[in-house]
Amino acid sequence: MVQSPWMVRVKHNKVSVGIFTCASEDLADLVDQVCDPGACEYKLMPPGGFVFGGEVVLHQLDEEAEDTAVHFSEGYLTEKWMDHAYKDDGQWRPILIAEND
Repeated sequence: MVQSPWMVRVKHNKVSVGIFTCASEDLADLVDQVCDPGACEYKLMPPGGFVFGGEVVLHQLDEEAEDTAVHFSEGYLTEKWMDHAYKDDGQWRPILIAEND
């Protein structure tokens, strides 16, 4: 099963939903955790990534501390993803939903 990064946005207003990594046939199920996948469209992302914001700190995590959650409030896309993610280039496809009989 080939897993790829997919950029997903709402069709009618182009609002970003997220970037999901999965096989294309699993995309609708993942998007359904956030919003109606039938209202969305997607496209394949090239090599790139999401960078957690703030300064990178190279130290041991204090496993005895109460708050061990990883926080990232200032994240950003790499340059190549940023250029590709918001471009209306004809590569956007609707997310197809399987019809229940």
